[in-house]
Amino acid sequence: MVNKLRNRKSNRLQNFNYSNNGIYFVTICTYNNNCYLGKIENDFMELNQIGFIVQQTWIDLLEHFDYIELDTFIAMPNHIHSLIHVIHDFNMLQERTFKVKEKDSLSRIIAFFKSEVSKKLKKQFGMINFWQKGYYDHIIRNEIDLQNTRDYIFSNPANWKKDEYAHV
Repeated sequence: MVNKLRNRKSNRLQNFNYSNNGIYFVTICTYNNNCYLGKIENDFMELNQIGFIVQQTWIDLLEHFDYIELDTFIAMPNHIHSLIHVIHDFNMLQERTFKVKEKDSLSRIIAFFKSEVSKKLKKQFGMINFWQKGYYDHIIRNEIDLQNTRDYIFSNPANWKKDEYAHV
C-alpha cells in the first residue's frame, strides 16, 4: 500500500504554476466517499451539521488568504465543488520579488482548508480521516468554460441519483 501511494500519479497539469492568477474548479471528496455532509432531498442539498462546518470553513478562507475570491460552491453528500479565483496584486508582488511564491499556491489553500475542517471535526465529533488524499482541479480557460462549470456545480444536486457513490 505504501508503495502504491508513493508512486501515485498527480493529476496536476505538468509545468503549470498553480500560484498564477486564475480561476480554478476544485473538487474535494470525503474519505471513502462517505456521505458525511448531508443528503439530497427533491434535488436540493440539505446540509447536516458537518456540512455546515465544511461550508463555513470554505467561506472563512477569505479571512486567511487575501489573494482569493470565492465563486460558486456546493457541498454534496460526499464531496464539494467550488470555483476559486487566485488574484495576486502584482504591484505588491513587485516589491516582494516580482514572482508569486509557491506558498501562495492553490495546493496551499486546499491543504489549509482540509486541515481546518479535519481539526474542527476531530474536536467536535472525534472524526479522523475525513478527506480523501488529494483533490481534483481544472483550470478555467475562458468565459464559456467558466459558465459551463458554474452550471455543472448548480446542477449537481439534480444529478445526484446518477452519481456512483450516491448510495455509499
